[in-house]
Amino acid sequence: LLYHVKGARVKGDGGTTLDLTAGYLELPVSFQWGPDLLLFRPFLDVSPYIGVGLNNSLSCRAQGSKVADETNIWGGAGIARMEYGVGVGLGVEIWRFQIIGRYNWNLGKIYCGSDAATPANTIMKTTFGDGGNFSGLTLSVALLF
Repeated sequence: LLYHVKGARVKGDGGTTLDLTAGYLELPVSFQWGPDLLLFRPFLDVSPYIGVGLNNSLSCRAQGSKVADETNIWGGAGIARMEYGVGVGLGVEIWRFQIIGRYNWNLGKIYCGSDAATPANTIMKTTFGDGGNFSGLTLSVALLF
């Protein structure tokens, strides 16, 4: 079980900036394959995952003034609470430790659609309405017990 904080900063026309941060509790299922060498084990890692959003914050500034600054909004801003995806990476196991570098593809959308006429929803629809999502690199260290 992992807690991931994901974020995006989008700069638009006229000095507009959007900062979105969302924390998700994720359940990955890791499939690893690699040769067991004498002192360490390098491996390939494939990890499908599902997650549920626990918290978020959305901030938007236009020409230096604050347009929106909200926390823990989901449906009102059209932010998807559920997520799913797959990660692919390489790792090494030494004794009881694993170090894994993984690229995660979030297959869902950040913007799930909302009819609410709030500034946050308008900003999210404009920025992520065309199918944008969270994808990126993750570096993790695990203790096996």
